[in-house]
Amino acid sequence: MKKINRYLTVIASLSLLFMACDDNFMNEVPQTSITVPAFFNTVEDLKMYTNGFYGLIPSNVNRDADSDNVTGVAGFGGDIGETWNVVLGNLLVDNAGSIGNWGALRQINVLIDNVDRVTGNAAEIAHYTGFARYCRAWWYINVVKRNSHAPWIDHVLGSADPDVYRGSDPREFVVERIMEDLEYAAASMSPDLGNKTRVHRYCALALLSRFALYEGTFRKYHPELNLASTANRFLERAASAADEIMRSGQFDIPGAQSEDLGNGIYGAPQYRILFCSLKLNDYKDIIQWTEYREGYWATPSINADLFSLSRSLQENYLTVDGKPFSTVTGYATKPYYETFVGRDPRMAETFIHPGAHVYIVGENKVPAYNMPNRGGYMQAKFYTNRNTSNRDYFEGRPVFRYAEVLLNYAEARAELGQNPEAELTINKLRARVGMPGFDVAREVDETLRNQYPGVSDEIRAIRRERRTELACEGFRLTDIYRWGLGVRFLDAEARQGIWIPAFGQYDVTGDGTPDYAIVQKESDIPENWNNLGLLGWFHFEDDPSMERGTLVTTFNLSEDTHGYIVNREAQTRSFRSYKDYYRPIHTEHFTLNPNLIQAPGWE
Repeated sequence: MKKINRYLTVIASLSLLFMACDDNFMNEVPQTSITVPAFFNTVEDLKMYTNGFYGLIPSNVNRDADSDNVTGVAGFGGDIGETWNVVLGNLLVDNAGSIGNWGALRQINVLIDNVDRVTGNAAEIAHYTGFARYCRAWWYINVVKRNSHAPWIDHVLGSADPDVYRGSDPREFVVERIMEDLEYAAASMSPDLGNKTRVHRYCALALLSRFALYEGTFRKYHPELNLASTANRFLERAASAADEIMRSGQFDIPGAQSEDLGNGIYGAPQYRILFCSLKLNDYKDIIQWTEYREGYWATPSINADLFSLSRSLQENYLTVDGKPFSTVTGYATKPYYETFVGRDPRMAETFIHPGAHVYIVGENKVPAYNMPNRGGYMQAKFYTNRNTSNRDYFEGRPVFRYAEVLLNYAEARAELGQNPEAELTINKLRARVGMPGFDVAREVDETLRNQYPGVSDEIRAIRRERRTELACEGFRLTDIYRWGLGVRFLDAEARQGIWIPAFGQYDVTGDGTPDYAIVQKESDIPENWNNLGLLGWFHFEDDPSMERGTLVTTFNLSEDTHGYIVNREAQTRSFRSYKDYYRPIHTEHFTLNPNLIQAPGWE
């Protein structure tokens, strides 16, 4: 009992210390600290201490809500709100977010500083040390992505430590330290997968591959850094880290075929199950996952008042015969229902498709409707075939998927001018959903070339595949930033949703019965509309003061009486290259530490 009390006392002390030294710790260092000799003695101490690290690992809760995969958002704060402040021209130095949670970094460094006190199995000690350095690497990856450079703090600071006011280290220095931490973690952590909810060696290799690809391509496509000559070393490590995972034999993509959902729409059961299961440890595509938690929305876009997936993402999906959607006659003006016909099955697993049943209430299946509020393309991924009416929890969530590793490998090799080995990478992903194999000549058209200028057709096709496979998993913003393509936010297709050919009633579930109607103005709605068997009437009218009800809302069309639904929340956009690839450091941080350096472009 005495030992348990000691753990509780130390953990409580740590909690108070972390609270005291959150974002402002570099100026407000606590005058007291825990007595570490009483705690860091055994491997069990390390295990208990590092349990708290899992809350430090980033989670892409809202998926792609901050990218051109959605038409725009409403009601989000944090990084998502900050990104849209950039696009709408509202981000300033005085309303920027924090550099990072410095208390979390201190929590990690406490272990690294004191691990030499621990006695026990050397391999286990190395594992937990590697885990700490893995977490520190991830912390600094997020800082580099935001600000490019930052003070590198690799030990616990005391009040008299000169590093309390350490100036910002150059990006190159910080990145090298990140790579050292990841290399140590990959070499030191246990390869035991367990139930895949714990961090293991292959997580470190996956993060190493992800970050090396990020840094290599960011240096290559961002001339403001003047680091393009150093890009290939990172691209080579991205490929080799992915290759280590591929050669391990621990992970695989199961072969499968598409599922006929009726009326020319195809689904992919083996793909779907990764995003709507409560437990993921038995799936070979999963490297690491997190268990569901109560209290969070499974998919933000299930409520159409939050956001809608974009026409830009919809048109990214190939047809079932492996051709661009732009090769389909009349593709640009196809009504909602027809956009799903004959498409890559992953589209119907990502977008709510006509006739989709999202959850069950009692004995009744309740269909999903593509509410047109913010664009009309609602997200199904992570919220497919739900068997309960309770929406307030997560499913099991992938942290690392083998599919991403394969795409990292293919892209890194293509960027190096090497064979992406499609048979070992992209074609495995295609086989799972019954799609034809990778064929650059068949898949690349002028639309894709315009989206991704200045690169080879092979790289363009790989980028399309990455966007398709990883849609709504939180990768898209980082991808377009590292490729130097923030201007994708400005594409008309990124603001647009479904095509409305004319006012009238619409069947969006595929049963032949109208589900809602769209009228030009509120006065066009009959008084007995709720007796007509429709879900609701929607009208657009360029009047922001218009009262909005539950089933009656306003939105804009790209033309007066027809066209694409356009998200009202993001009409005027801009992107200032290269400034907007970074987030400024808030003014108050310079008051606390005048030795910091402002993010590039924000000086």
